[in-house]
Amino acid sequence: METETNGSMTLTDNDFVICKGKNFSGDPPSSRGSFEFEGKKITSLPDFNNELVSLLNSDSPDRLNRAYEMAKAGYEFDPVFFPIVYNYGRIESIRKDFKNAEKIFLKANALMKKYYRTMIHLGLVQDRLGKFQESVQNLQLAAKENPFSDEARLYLCEIYAKTGHPRSYHRFPKLSYPFQRKVNESICEGMIEYYKRNFPKAYKVFRRIQIPNSDKPFQYSAKLHLLFAESALEVFDLKTAVQEWSKVLEFPFDSVFFDTSEFTLRRKIKTYTEIK
Repeated sequence: METETNGSMTLTDNDFVICKGKNFSGDPPSSRGSFEFEGKKITSLPDFNNELVSLLNSDSPDRLNRAYEMAKAGYEFDPVFFPIVYNYGRIESIRKDFKNAEKIFLKANALMKKYYRTMIHLGLVQDRLGKFQESVQNLQLAAKENPFSDEARLYLCEIYAKTGHPRSYHRFPKLSYPFQRKVNESICEGMIEYYKRNFPKAYKVFRRIQIPNSDKPFQYSAKLHLLFAESALEVFDLKTAVQEWSKVLEFPFDSVFFDTSEFTLRRKIKTYTEIK
């Protein structure tokens, strides 16, 4: 992803955009102007952007609130600088301000058309806003733009499974990258049973899924762990439930937390660890 300032961008494993120099090496370029943030003069928006991403990766208890203030300030200074716009949208969705997140991701989508990550996030926040058609459309576009990413297809399967929509959601995993087809079909099967509240069958399906070995986290991992944990709880496999909830916590900025919270998961882990 090339910027207008002869710099470049890359995506971190936890789905934030960081800035680099030309050809993805060296320091990012300075801004054409400057702004004040907490009494400090900021002369490089790319560096400022990278600082907020580093903050999100830290152990600071106030990291999300402070990153929000930084992203908001950067966005107000330059609302067409894609890394800041994208990261601001991510932060707003994590904060569950879905209405503002949608507005920001629409802006990001206009700045960099057909970037599949933006379309995935746009589709997810629109789903939360009850905009079914818009959500499905953006997730379908994301799947089309990146045929090697199965994440959008899995979210599509989940949306149809949740709503019980008569349109076939079985077909989406069949369009996925062949190497992961079997895994994706099993995940969709488990989701369908889970949202039908057939928890014993969902549990059996999730239990047999073998995630492929990879240097990077398997896409959709966090939600898979959450659904497996909740299915395990329903069949009184408390050990598996605790293990799977613990795995969800490894993805602190995933959209899985649209459905739950870190506090809730830690409370469940504590409660059911004591019981088992």
